[in-house]
Amino acid sequence: MPKLEKKSLPVERKVFAKNLKEARLFAGYTLQTLSDKTGITVTYISGVERLTYNISLDSMTKLSHAVQVPLYALLNPNFNKFWDLNNVQEWLSYKNLIDQAKPASLERQLVAENVKRLRKEAGYTQQEVDELSGYATTSELERQLCNITLDKILPLAHLFGVPLYTIFQLPPTESPLL
Repeated sequence: MPKLEKKSLPVERKVFAKNLKEARLFAGYTLQTLSDKTGITVTYISGVERLTYNISLDSMTKLSHAVQVPLYALLNPNFNKFWDLNNVQEWLSYKNLIDQAKPASLERQLVAENVKRLRKEAGYTQQEVDELSGYATTSELERQLCNITLDKILPLAHLFGVPLYTIFQLPPTESPLL
């Protein structure tokens, strides 16, 4: 687990750390409780909240499921608005999908589908996305074959010109996920 320098971190990493801690406290969980629910060590969760560790999609998923907040909401700078009653229906749709999916599979599927959709909307091939973003495994990401870190997804959001959290949101209603 590489330690990171806080000054050079992208704002999205800071948003996730702040929102995770807020959601954990809102749920009434200590670091130990969250660790017990996820199997992720207290040291690692604390390090994520303090911005000292990078985090993978699978670990973000475990944490978001444990605090019962969609991952895209934890990545949204307007996190407090997520708790607004206007989002109840969207949250229920997301929760139903979580309940039916294996751990991490829903988020991998959402990321894969959203990246593929955004890539096609931008008119890029997988190879062009690899070259432009420095990602180098867009094909594996779209086929859900790799566990990626937040730092690997962020350049894709920048390339497509979308906020990071949109890559984790429920796709449009014509999606096979819904």
